[in-house]
Amino acid sequence: MPNTKTSKLAVNKSAEEPVAKPTVPASMDATPPGVDTEALAMEISEYVAEKITTMMDKRFGDLSATLDNITTRLEFNTKRITEAESRVSEAEDNMSAMESRLKGLETRVCSLTERSIDIEGRSRRDNLLIYNLTENAEGRQPVTFFEKWLPTLLNLETKRGIIKIDRAHRSLAPPKPNWSRAVIIKLHNPRDKIRILAAA
Repeated sequence: MPNTKTSKLAVNKSAEEPVAKPTVPASMDATPPGVDTEALAMEISEYVAEKITTMMDKRFGDLSATLDNITTRLEFNTKRITEAESRVSEAEDNMSAMESRLKGLETRVCSLTERSIDIEGRSRRDNLLIYNLTENAEGRQPVTFFEKWLPTLLNLETKRGIIKIDRAHRSLAPPKPNWSRAVIIKLHNPRDKIRILAAA
């Protein structure tokens, strides 16, 4: 039968012995021997900063080119808008002047129209219209024909047997077969018109 004390002592000794820690070889150390970590960190920082600076310079360059393009287009559009505004202003000034002239012309046209109507009315006061007279009965000298024909037809007493006429002609409608155009006579003396109408 084994000794119980001896067995317990052996167990206690084995429990009290320290556990051996694993050793790291020198080749696996984080920092190689003879390397300045601060210098390495500085070099890495400078490299990263240089890359970031290069990238930012490129980005800023592209952005600057885009802004220059936008500025150029904005200046061009501003110039065009300014020119358009100038033309619109000039057109408005011209239109204002034209409106003023147009009003003056309208006033003048109205005045001339009234005068024309008045003159036309006066010129027609002494006119006579003769219907159903055979076409070309007056011949080629209608004034001479009607100066003698009217007093003869109406038995009017006149000096030298004629009534003075300024103009005599057929209406301006084109001649048609079996249809006689009206004759328009412009009498020289308004009294003769009254006498002719009274005798007709």
